[in-house]
Order: sequence, then structure tokens, then C-alpha cells
Amino acid sequence: LEPQVDLTVLVIHNGTAAARAMAHAAPSIDVVVCGHTNEITAAPMPADTGALIVTVGRAGQWVGTLDMVVDCNRKKVARYSYELVPMDHARIKPDPAAARQIEQLDAEWPAPPAAAAR
Repeated sequence: LEPQVDLTVLVIHNGTAAARAMAHAAPSIDVVVCGHTNEITAAPMPADTGALIVTVGRAGQWVGTLDMVVDCNRKKVARYSYELVPMDHARIKPDPAAARQIEQLDAEWPAPPAAAAR
């Protein structure tokens, strides 16, 4: 589909190591959004192909925004801005039912000790 699209975004259920491998295997990928990992990218990580890799942790701890301007002639990201927004429960009230479910899941499957913010 590369001739027909201006930007290729891959959404994966893996971390940044897998994202780098996927970007390397498919150099036409421009952005990789990782999900459901314990990793956090304070800024997009560039892959060796130039693809941008982002991930915002797990369980709604953070929301990330990646705003991009695409050069449609080159079919590449010309510039971008990225923001990592903490979900501060003092300011943003969580849904009680969702919060209970997350607490139950966190108790059943705690994050591994090496899951520090990066």
C-alpha cells in the first residue's frame, strides 16, 4: 500500500524492542504505537529506519499525544510534537467501575519489578 498512503502507523501489543524490530523489518513504517506495556517514552524513540516509537505505560496511567505534520511529497513526518500527560486522579476523576476493575487486575497480575519509567 506504500504508493497509496502518506503515512504508515503500526499499533502493536508489545514493547519498544519489538517495535524496533518491526520498524527494521518493514522500513515503510513511520510510527509505531506500543500498547499495554509497562514502558513509558518521555519522547518518541527513533528506530534505525527513522520511525517514531511511542508507548505510555499501562492501565491508563498516562495519555500520550503525538501531533504530526506530514510532508506528503516525501511521505514522511516533517515535524511533530509529543506530550505525555499523567492521569492525575486529583484533577481527573476515574470512573469508579473501571477503577475497581483495574485494581482487581493489578492485584491479580502485578507489574514486574523492572517496569520502571524510562
